[in-house]
Amino acid sequence: MTGEQMAAKLREPRYLLSNQDYREAANLIERQAAEIARKDAALRDVVNPLGHLRRYAESQGHRLSGEAFQIANNLGFVQDIARKALEDTNG
Repeated sequence: MTGEQMAAKLREPRYLLSNQDYREAANLIERQAAEIARKDAALRDVVNPLGHLRRYAESQGHRLSGEAFQIANNLGFVQDIARKALEDTNG
């Protein structure tokens, strides 16, 4: 099939999208991009739980104490980070 034949085929009504279709597709892409960004941030927090804890403390106007390293290396704490990310995605 030549390029012209392909272009003609794509102009057939069954291949054309309305403006509403494009808007819906753009909205879907935006939602998916936001979800990917949230999951990426959550994975980074799981990999670096101390950084997650530090950012949270600073957002609350606090600094980390000496116990922060123990908390950040606690399996339950890391699991909570992952669980929260999944709840945000599924809920």
